[in-house]
Amino acid sequence: MLRRALLMGLLAAAARPPRPDQVAGGLVRVEAGVTPLRLMRGQEGKIHLKVVVLRDLLISPHPSFTIEFDPSPTIVFPKPFFTATDLNAEVVTVGNRPALSFQKPLEIPFTVGSKAPQGIHAVEGRVRFYAVSLAEGWCRKSWTRFRATYSTRTSLILPDDQIQP
Repeated sequence: MLRRALLMGLLAAAARPPRPDQVAGGLVRVEAGVTPLRLMRGQEGKIHLKVVVLRDLLISPHPSFTIEFDPSPTIVFPKPFFTATDLNAEVVTVGNRPALSFQKPLEIPFTVGSKAPQGIHAVEGRVRFYAVSLAEGWCRKSWTRFRATYSTRTSLILPDDQIQP
């Protein structure tokens, strides 16, 4: 009976999806937000990503630090993914090794689609990175997910050439 209960508990734990910070091994947490929080169709906004390194690690700019967004019918990005270079992320040298500095949040522009329905929407994605431990002498490729919400209004922003005086 005890063996069966233990087996059922293990199966239930294995069936649960891991939290994003568990997927990245507790290496990095990403706090995401959108400004402005309330947008009209056709309006531009920005996603702010605050990357928090949870342990005494470095995040390497090479081979690649990328931010990818899940497809969304309500939001349009200028490109499908962004690298540290695209976002002008600051690179510092720590122990003769280049590392990304996340003192300031990363900002990514977007536009709300012209057919986005009114309501609350979410933008989701993931950050792929290489974490380096100088003290322990290892490098690990990992990723973590993020999510931010925003709302849309029913009105539409028209380009300047379509506005009637």
